[in-house]
Amino acid sequence: MKNIWIVNHYAIDESNRSQKISRVLSSLGNKVNLFCSSYDHFKRFEKEKYKWMVWFKKVKKGSINCILIKTPPYKKNSFMRILNHFMFGFLFLIFGLFKETPDVVIGSIQHFFTGMACLCISKIKKVPFILEVRDFWPKTLIDLKAINEKGIISKILKWVELLLYNKADAIISVLTHGVKYIQSLGIDSNKVYHIPNGIDINYFDEMRQKGDLPYSIKELFDKQKDKFIIVYTGAIGIPNRLDCLIDSIYYLNRMGHDNICCFIVGDGMQKEILEEKTNILNLKNVYFLGYLPYKYIPPILDKANVLIGKLEFREANLYGTSLNKLFDYLAVNKPIIYASKAEIETFRTVRNISFIQGGDHKELSGIIEMLKEKFYQKESMDLNGRDYVEKFHDINKLSIEYDKIIEKVIKKNWL
Repeated sequence: MKNIWIVNHYAIDESNRSQKISRVLSSLGNKVNLFCSSYDHFKRFEKEKYKWMVWFKKVKKGSINCILIKTPPYKKNSFMRILNHFMFGFLFLIFGLFKETPDVVIGSIQHFFTGMACLCISKIKKVPFILEVRDFWPKTLIDLKAINEKGIISKILKWVELLLYNKADAIISVLTHGVKYIQSLGIDSNKVYHIPNGIDINYFDEMRQKGDLPYSIKELFDKQKDKFIIVYTGAIGIPNRLDCLIDSIYYLNRMGHDNICCFIVGDGMQKEILEEKTNILNLKNVYFLGYLPYKYIPPILDKANVLIGKLEFREANLYGTSLNKLFDYLAVNKPIIYASKAEIETFRTVRNISFIQGGDHKELSGIIEMLKEKFYQKESMDLNGRDYVEKFHDINKLSIEYDKIIEKVIKKNWL
């Protein structure tokens, strides 16, 4: 039995990749400790109550030992969010120093504070460190123009990035072509692996068949059942470019397509801005449902006629993405609209996906109009997304591969 520590700041949600992998690793006979913040970064609130000066809480999530860490609240992309990130890494480091030594530490990072804390623990306790890369920092920040490529912050982050890549005993890239990017930095290719995001198909199908939804949401969908339904699920931030979707609905309305309806499920920094824009444009067929627990996502997707993925291609996405929602979308085997260049080859056999350049509401409108016509004409599209996701993105199969990498790294450390 391997004693595995998995550290993921945002793993509080049951649909999180680290939670799904932890459940499978535990079922394989491993002891899994999952460290995450109890602050819900989607809904921006603290999910747990702590006693005075208590910063940790142990809870049991099925077979997983989950160690919740109290971090400072934040509402916007401000200093408080950076402090939230820093405190998570710092408090995990403090907690880890005084606990039993694991066989391996896995840092699934959204920011470098987590990665550095995991590296420190691995060195102090003399255990291997596996780095799971979910996005490329600082490349993504530079691409979003959040920081200057030649500035001091960028240089520091690049230094930290290379330090973590070089010191990690193994690197697991979630992104489709992430291995290529990491190898381009001079990192030993023998320690770099690709394990994409996946879906718990059995749980997904169970929730889909139950069809449980809050009454108000079920009633809303029932009222629109005769319309062509567009659904987006996930984060509502600048990179998601949902303003393009709003502009597209407005354009289609003006063109006389009054039999369409759009549901946006999720939360994020841009939600209030987009709601205001929807009101200004007087769009009566766009509904913001807010954040919903994952158990409601499968039945909502089941009611859609077309699903919206990513709506803007960024330079950082040249190495691909691995959006959880994409595999949920494929599991219901519905048409998908997705902005990407890097993944056209990856998904070339998947007939569900209509690829777009992104950022152009007229381009998006044209695809929606085309799919709507096919739907009303009952034209067969011979979709095969469900078969694809069962073959390549079953979380049980992916977690077994994960376990093999962990085993390999631990054995190498013993030699």
